[in-house]
Amino acid sequence: MNCELKLKATAPRASVLFLPNIDGPVGVAGGEVFAVGAERHLPHARMSAQGFKVLAGGRVPKAHCKDNFNEFVPETFDLIVSLFTFDNVPSAAKVRIFSDLRNLLRPAGTMVSVVSSPEIYTHEWASFTTQDFPENAAARSGDVVRIIVTDHQDRRPVEDILWTDESYWAVYRKASLQAVQVFKPLAKGDEPYSWVNETKIPPWVIYLLRRAT
Repeated sequence: MNCELKLKATAPRASVLFLPNIDGPVGVAGGEVFAVGAERHLPHARMSAQGFKVLAGGRVPKAHCKDNFNEFVPETFDLIVSLFTFDNVPSAAKVRIFSDLRNLLRPAGTMVSVVSSPEIYTHEWASFTTQDFPENAAARSGDVVRIIVTDHQDRRPVEDILWTDESYWAVYRKASLQAVQVFKPLAKGDEPYSWVNETKIPPWVIYLLRRAT
């Protein structure tokens, strides 16, 4: 997915774990940042984030992701940022991985989890199309859905796993996390893009998570 992200740690010596699953420039200011993810998602981060440390590759999370997390002691990070990481994670793995991430958060730490909304798979967008996949409309949490990124040369369908808002809340509870804020951002309409549904329907959901007390 293409997007531009800028993060700023609240403390100059904050420790951040970054789990990217996007294509696009990423800049991180302040703190010490560790990245785990596919190499193709990391070059901009390596160039623009001072002190960025890239760990072993492979799209996150997969089976080997557990090994990456084991490089850290519990309660290591003030901030964990997950960008579309869970869009293609099998249902059974979600609770385990969120639990692992929760254990890496410091008591006052925050996790930012950005995921695709169910609506992204049933509407048309400026850089995505789902018109060839009407079966997406009947999908339920845990079902495979397909979408095509139209601004990539590779027009093969991407297979994601649909996960509803209610299902994410259930996963967070089982992983001993609590959502303190939820955002469903919309485009304003004055951006230099030819929006299709982005001003009316949120394609993404942003969860701010903390350790449950």
